[in-house]
Amino acid sequence: MAEDLKRTDEAIQEVTGVAPPTLRPPYGAMNGTVSDATEHPIILWDVDTMDWQNRDTGAVTKHALDESKPGSVVLFHDIHKSTVDAIPDVLEGMHADGFHFVTVSEIFGEDGLKPGQSHTDARVD
Repeated sequence: MAEDLKRTDEAIQEVTGVAPPTLRPPYGAMNGTVSDATEHPIILWDVDTMDWQNRDTGAVTKHALDESKPGSVVLFHDIHKSTVDAIPDVLEGMHADGFHFVTVSEIFGEDGLKPGQSHTDARVD
């Protein structure tokens, strides 16, 4: 697993020119083996838009808007056209609700992410 993660990091850096700072395991599949094998903080999500199950742009938009709270990490899959089509309405709706969009590093803070630890949201209570 460590070798697979290393190859993936190298491929991402080759394409983007930047080493990935975090890891999102496919399907959110996590266990001790994954956390022990990575040098990255593991980013999961607290809002699953269910876009993998439902190809309805309106349903994806509604779910994202209804379920997101301050600090949420929202899961979207850009391999589905219906999800890509939902993004403008999701961003507009969230912006209208007072949300501001930041990177994972910004939401958790530079010192808030620890290698091998899982992070799902940064709620503001």
